[in-house]
Amino acid sequence: MVSRICMAVSLAIWVAAVFATLQIGTSWGDSHDHSVISICGPWGCGPPMHALIGWHAFCLTLFVMPVGLLIQRLSIRVLRILGLALTLSGLVALSGIGIYEATTWLPKVAVAEQSHFIQRWMFALVTLTDIPVIPVTMSGVTMVLSAILRGGKELRGEQLVTSG
Repeated sequence: MVSRICMAVSLAIWVAAVFATLQIGTSWGDSHDHSVISICGPWGCGPPMHALIGWHAFCLTLFVMPVGLLIQRLSIRVLRILGLALTLSGLVALSGIGIYEATTWLPKVAVAEQSHFIQRWMFALVTLTDIPVIPVTMSGVTMVLSAILRGGKELRGEQLVTSG
């Protein structure tokens, strides 16, 4: 009974947090206001900063509850495999973004601006809102680390506390 109440309270807090992060993008001003801060440099200009912060906070908050439940419920082996798959997917996407930027952006800019390639790559990663590369990668790393820590505790003979 207590675990169901804790789960309901956790779910309510998570839903409230997800909703609150969505408000970040709308509460910090009009996107057409010229005083709104955005990322600009030789690598290009991006959307308003509050919109990016709101989007990334939303994605990270959205992933917290499912990842936490998976860490609690999955076996160490499955958790490690899923974590490695998510981490690898994120790294492949990160590499793909870098390759895309190298083949499309580098040929268009002057030689002096080509030294800003890393900034352009990170800019493209941060402003890419279609694919949540950062939360997927972070979720995978978190799962792998959790599997390693749980595996170490089992090897030392420590008891794991599981809800259920």
